[in-house]
Amino acid sequence: MRPVPTYLFAVLLFVGGGVALAASGSPSDLRGTSYPSNLDLLTAAVDRCVEQLTRTWTLPVGARILVQSAQPDPLGWLVEAELARHLVREGYIVILDGGPGTPPAAEGPSFLAGYRVIGLELAYVRFWQEGMMGKHYIDRLATSRLHCVLTEERTGRVVSVGEATGKAEGTVPADLLPRLETSSIAPVRSPAAESGIRRIVEPLIISGVVGGLIYLFYSTKATP
Repeated sequence: MRPVPTYLFAVLLFVGGGVALAASGSPSDLRGTSYPSNLDLLTAAVDRCVEQLTRTWTLPVGARILVQSAQPDPLGWLVEAELARHLVREGYIVILDGGPGTPPAAEGPSFLAGYRVIGLELAYVRFWQEGMMGKHYIDRLATSRLHCVLTEERTGRVVSVGEATGKAEGTVPADLLPRLETSSIAPVRSPAAESGIRRIVEPLIISGVVGGLIYLFYSTKATP
């Protein structure tokens, strides 16, 4: 029985190693570096919206504010969390609307903050490579657009009404992207980014298949 040529293993190692290096770069590049998750970026975009909407609110310290959605949204919980964080920091008492069946608060609110999510999404906007054989990256953009009306609960008087837009962006190595995604946020992929992601995944698959076929071919020929 003839052994499988040693040069074959060298070729496979070179091809596989080269593709892996081009796709992910050196592991040492990632040490000590952290990247915001998709949820982190979206939270930052919402935070900037809320900051703009509430910066002009001048209510008595300790005022009780009921935060409620004017229209259900899958990511409404994120908006409510950021609104609550900002309002508590300003010294207000926040009551979150848990929906139908939620027990009423011990004391009613003084004000109602009704918000509406106009737009809230995270998109993969660009795929690019650093140099000829460098690391691949994905540019992400989170955008948030909110509308909010603050009214006095007892009289219905409109205290404040406004609309704000917030953005947050970040670049991440393409091989780390799966670790930064979350099932609660479906990213929007631009055609350019989608094409770029396929360019990094498909060579890995093809190289693996071709390498396996070559190995099987020589292994079969080596068998008497």
